[in-house]
Amino acid sequence: MSLLLEAGIDTITFNPGFSVKGITDSLAHFGSEFRAIMCPQEGVAVAAAHAYAKATGKPMAVILHNIVGLQNGTMAIFDAWCDRVPMIVLGGTGPLSKEDRRPWIDWIHSAHDQGAQIREYTKWDDQPLDVESVPESFWRAWQTSVAVPQGPVYVCFDTSVQDAPIGSSASTHWRKLNNAPTSPALSREHAQSVASRLASATLPVIVTDFAGETLEGFNSIRELSELLECPVVDCGARFNFPTNHRLNFSYLEEKVVPQADLILAIDVEDRDGRVLPHIRPETEVIWISPAHLRIRSWSQDYLKLPRASEQITSAAAPALKAILQEIVHFPDVAEQSGRRRAQIEGVVDQARAQWRQDVSTQTGISLATLAATMKTVLSELDWTLVTGSMYGWDKKLIDMTKHRAHLGGEGGGGCGYMPGAAIGGAIGLSDGSVPVAVISDGDLLFCPSALWTIANQNLPMLIIMDNNRAYKNTLAHGQRVATRRGRAEANALLGNVFTDPKIDFAAMARSYGLEAFGPIERLEDLESTLRKAMDIVRSGRPALVDVVTELVI
Repeated sequence: MSLLLEAGIDTITFNPGFSVKGITDSLAHFGSEFRAIMCPQEGVAVAAAHAYAKATGKPMAVILHNIVGLQNGTMAIFDAWCDRVPMIVLGGTGPLSKEDRRPWIDWIHSAHDQGAQIREYTKWDDQPLDVESVPESFWRAWQTSVAVPQGPVYVCFDTSVQDAPIGSSASTHWRKLNNAPTSPALSREHAQSVASRLASATLPVIVTDFAGETLEGFNSIRELSELLECPVVDCGARFNFPTNHRLNFSYLEEKVVPQADLILAIDVEDRDGRVLPHIRPETEVIWISPAHLRIRSWSQDYLKLPRASEQITSAAAPALKAILQEIVHFPDVAEQSGRRRAQIEGVVDQARAQWRQDVSTQTGISLATLAATMKTVLSELDWTLVTGSMYGWDKKLIDMTKHRAHLGGEGGGGCGYMPGAAIGGAIGLSDGSVPVAVISDGDLLFCPSALWTIANQNLPMLIIMDNNRAYKNTLAHGQRVATRRGRAEANALLGNVFTDPKIDFAAMARSYGLEAFGPIERLEDLESTLRKAMDIVRSGRPALVDVVTELVI
């Protein structure tokens, strides 16, 4: 516990168990020095740490019981790995001494190499064999987790190690190792070369996924784009660019990417495939990323090999800083910027006006009208979308301008992330903003017990259910298969809808201790209900609104 505090980690999620009783007893002993958050399901605990890292930029600790707790948390750990977030996962095992084991349960829950379960999607794992080895293992884990590219690590402790007395050498010898490794950065030669090509390009386009990981990266993207009058496409792994900025061409990629003569790809994954497939073969692509430093063979989360003119190893923030320092020395920047501005002037404003017009004619509750209503209700508040996928309508219609205004998705495509992310995102906010979570019905059904933790922690947040009463994504796939095979689209309904019976999520939320409203099925009832829910949130309590949304494929 002392090591966690020295590393700046004072928040822990956990699900209890015999194998971690020594750790949780120490956690209780330290009392108010830690915020200890019990989650009734391990995936919720890990997802909370995942979103917390994106809200704060630093790792949370998670405690998972033995083999079974670790197995239950594996999907969420994989999400964290794919999304490149720091996280310290602490586990228990054993007793490894066969003489100390209870019949049956300790035998089936003890592993010879417990970290093997998650080794292919963590940056590092260890199992120190004595208490004197714990500090070095911990600091190695912490340094590895926070080093760019970041990721989860796992340290497992036998019950005998947890119960051993702490000697003076173990408590003091390694205490000065809480210094994070520096991030990979551009050389000045590379920075000058990139700056020169950006300055002279006819239409450069900046594309990024992870630049907004840090405040410096978020600000630098904006500064560079305004200096160059250069379109920016935010691919959304992090929140990288103000949604209402005149140079934000997210969801307008077709207007600029095919016309670009230079693409500056700053730590890009392009998870939705909105950008990279549309780059012309002759377009120069400068690819700057540290992602290849974490490549593994087991999962092909490294994605398609980029077609790049040049690949440079660097984290986003130092790369942008270096480019900005060099580009101001090129005399033709201002002249080229003026030409570019004339070329793209008004495109974004026209598109946003059209999006608003399209939504204004809708009479049902779609994700678009839900986003528009959220904008109206929350317009006078400082708020953060801690989790939620609205198929782009949130960023098309709502003015989000601050760093980490939107914490993004799960990263690994795993279901059940959103409920836990609502917890971690809300806890991680330190700017006083109101946490808002848009959670799909299918996602909440994976981990509904997260609602208990939200109530237990009394997190003043607004939860909006995107309740389309279906697994929308798999339903769409099923309909395409049926159409391709000349069969009835109704075939796709098998196993993909929640209509018999319909689920009352408001009643579910109330059973866990939340204030709840709904189901809301008419657009004319939506705004007033959201306002009632926000009154509860302002009073310091969580509230959920079950909104039945149109199933539009």
